Amino acid sequence: MDPLVSAFVVFYRRMVIFVDIILFFIKCVKCNTFLINISSFPWVKSASLAFLRSFYRLFVNRPQRNIHGEIALITGAGNGIGRHLSLQLSKLGVIVVAVDVNEEHNNETVDMIKRHGFPAFGYKCDISSREQVEELAREVKNDVGDVTILINNAGIQIIRPLGQYTPSQIEKTVAVNLLGQLWMVRAFLPRMVQMDRGSIVSVAALGGYGGFPNMIPFCASKFAVRGYMESLYLELRQERPNHNLHLMTVAPFIVDTGRVKGALIRFPGLINIVKAEDAARTIIVSMRRGETVLFLPGIYYYIQNFIRILPLRVQLLITDFVDTGVEIHYDNHDGTY
Repeated sequence: MDPLVSAFVVFYRRMVIFVDIILFFIKCVKCNTFLINISSFPWVKSASLAFLRSFYRLFVNRPQRNIHGEIALITGAGNGIGRHLSLQLSKLGVIVVAVDVNEEHNNETVDMIKRHGFPAFGYKCDISSREQVEELAREVKNDVGDVTILINNAGIQIIRPLGQYTPSQIEKTVAVNLLGQLWMVRAFLPRMVQMDRGSIVSVAALGGYGGFPNMIPFCASKFAVRGYMESLYLELRQERPNHNLHLMTVAPFIVDTGRVKGALIRFPGLINIVKAEDAARTIIVSMRRGETVLFLPGIYYYIQNFIRILPLRVQLLITDFVDTGVEIHYDNHDGTY
């Protein structure tokens, strides 16, 4: 049998079983086999309202909250998305704290903001170092004030087969992409909790929702970012159910930061490389609306959620058909994006 036909037969059989289970429960309810009293399950009402609210938001967006006067700290502010986030936030009246390990590029971002007449502060910091992050938190507190928007944007991405990574490249990828974000959250979250106010935006990647070849350390670190953000959301909810902190995870695919080389896009009309400026704009709008997950481009939200319910063979066939990714390259020694 043709592999595609065989895969869809497996999927069809699974769906038939699923539908049979649903019909069984419906019949049980109708014949009172299960004496279900909705009032005995208050979560049913809450869940129904949540579904209706989500459906409503498909057509009507949440209003964007005013962030004028807030203090936003952006890591990786020296280039790409981080620079555009810094510039665009400053134009909204936000006091920008630009952080980057590359002091020269970071100062360029700060100067660009100041030339437009907006306040900005620049700090050099290797976020993979817990000591440097803790010192950064103290300096920002003394120099600027309490950070109310933390955007964990800095990251590195090296593209090659796992066996061709050096041990230091693997360690650095995990240290920057994962530990760096954890150190930043650990340093700035407690004050946000005290104030019961703040937003934490963590830039993960589409590689945090599905694996990609030649990007194993990167994907592993981004899966971990997704995991800690989901866990942090539940932890805050457990400690204080009605808290006013906002968390958002961003999952970009390929963003044109000026360093992307060898991008493979089979269907450019459907899936395009996102410009860094557009990515920053969408992140800010989504943060102000209180969204919790953002995919760039947005179509991947639906693709990822749909593809995971399919049999593995079908997933692989779709992946081969879409044939989208990034070629191996060896000239990005530090992997900064």
